[in-house]
Amino acid sequence: MKKIFYTFLILTTVVSACKKESSNVENETNSNAISVSNGDANVPKLFDPNFKFHNDTANAETKSKRILTVSALQPEQPQGSSLPILQYFRRSDGKHFYTTNPNELGAGANGFEYEGTVGYLGRLGIGPVNSAVYRYVNVQDDLHYYSMNKIDRPKYTLEGIIGYAVFPPAGISPQPMYEYYAHLDYVYGLNQQAPPGYELNGVAFYATRYAF
Repeated sequence: MKKIFYTFLILTTVVSACKKESSNVENETNSNAISVSNGDANVPKLFDPNFKFHNDTANAETKSKRILTVSALQPEQPQGSSLPILQYFRRSDGKHFYTTNPNELGAGANGFEYEGTVGYLGRLGIGPVNSAVYRYVNVQDDLHYYSMNKIDRPKYTLEGIIGYAVFPPAGISPQPMYEYYAHLDYVYGLNQQAPPGYELNGVAFYATRYAF
């Protein structure tokens, strides 16, 4: 009888420990995962072709130094389920700007020249995690920042969603979109090696190299 009691006690202890360990692993996994956000319903979708932009990405000090520049290239138009990530560059202050809506800056505006497409995002969020890619603006420094995370950084304000990192159809694999930083400028690209003069910050979000 005593032997049965001790056996029962040991089994109870083991089961309790397993439940506790399972709970700890689940909590750790949840804390590291990007949870699905239910608060995005009112976040502007910047890729919406009907979205009305103020067409102004500079602060008052920068405005006085602008030169309107129109690139010879025309921005790629969205096709299928994908949104092209359009890269612009302003020579006057060395800043880059990214959008998935060709109506925002067109072939060039506010001193920005259109340089090309650096990758593709999706129109819809697909998958078990929140895949929205958010764009933030620091008006004081005329700086834009892109992330899959909702951040709380001094001077930065959420502008909206530029698209979604997706699990695309077979044959098209998502790739890391790396973030590089130099003084008051963020650059994004699919190559892990940073451009000259920039430092690699890590992976900002996931995109594809080709339209899908």
